[in-house]
Amino acid sequence: MLKSGSKPLFRILVLTLATLVTFYPQIATAKNLSAGCTNSILDWHKSNLTSSNSYRRWIDPAFSKAESDIIEKALHIVVQRIQQKRIWQRVEELHGTPSLTLEAISFPDLCDEPDIQKNLLFHQLYVLSLPNGDNDTVEAFPDIYVRKGYAKEGWVARAPLDTVKIYLDGRLNEWRITDTRKFDITLNTYYLGAYGTYVDPEYWAGTIAHEMLHNLGHQHPDLTESVYNKYQIVVMDHMVKSDGEDYKATDSKSPEDSGEK
Repeated sequence: MLKSGSKPLFRILVLTLATLVTFYPQIATAKNLSAGCTNSILDWHKSNLTSSNSYRRWIDPAFSKAESDIIEKALHIVVQRIQQKRIWQRVEELHGTPSLTLEAISFPDLCDEPDIQKNLLFHQLYVLSLPNGDNDTVEAFPDIYVRKGYAKEGWVARAPLDTVKIYLDGRLNEWRITDTRKFDITLNTYYLGAYGTYVDPEYWAGTIAHEMLHNLGHQHPDLTESVYNKYQIVVMDHMVKSDGEDYKATDSKSPEDSGEK
């Protein structure tokens, strides 16, 4: 407890603090921003999402009719499944390891911490599944561009990184998606519709989900990585392909795992 003789000092301290708050509020703000990140983790388990957003797609006219038919069926499957909480739950239960680009982490100002990285995928899937808000002027689900590619070996599908950016809007404290976004995927017609599993739309749905995650900023390690099949991007591929069924972490790697371009 301060004695009466300390009152002048107390008044000086109070006035100093009041001056700083009144005239230099930006100091506190800048300091918070310089820390550079938020620990916000969305509790998607409590969400009431019950339906899936529709989607628009462009399929390269260079694909044959048979190839386009497989792609159309695969797109319907993948868009439906990646918007289902039961699929997210399966990915979470399998403790998928994240591997993110720096841009995927820094764009929403997320803290570069293991738990935050692991949860970014679920933030992204949740936002993709939200219907349009009152002020939204673009489609709720990003447009999908499927391009034709051809190579005799090395890859089944490719996609550039970070074409779909999802961020935390600090003003509204809501997760949102940028207006300039699109899923951009190239499929190799050396494999598409060739034989066996390559004529199965569910196989291609898993492959497209894998490439969509590249668009969202997810990477995978080198094929020699011992825990390769535990990474989120690979687990998501399998969960979409199998409609949420289990798979063995030692499953063989397929050619699409050659990586993003």
